[in-house]
Amino acid sequence: MDEQVVALLTKLLEGQDQIAARVDRLEGKSPAREEKLWYTPEELAEQLHRKPYTCREWARRGRIRAEKDDYSNRWRIHKDEVQRLRMGGQLLPEREPRLDRGLPA
Repeated sequence: MDEQVVALLTKLLEGQDQIAARVDRLEGKSPAREEKLWYTPEELAEQLHRKPYTCREWARRGRIRAEKDDYSNRWRIHKDEVQRLRMGGQLLPEREPRLDRGLPA
């Protein structure tokens, strides 16, 4: 009797793990996939249902916390900022334009 109970419980737990794995796949969560640390404006745009141009402009104007990659000189947004925006976080106030960008006086 005890062996049958153990076998049944083992089978139930295996089934529960399979169901959890399927739910994760349906929700886009994969245990093999690591969470990204940095996102591109294009990836952010897809998540927020915006155009990539809009997200690049937000970065350029300081409306979101973003930085330029030293190697490629492309915008990148940290995962914490992406999460903040996905949870309904407000855009930051637009920063004042810099006047020292090599314009003649």
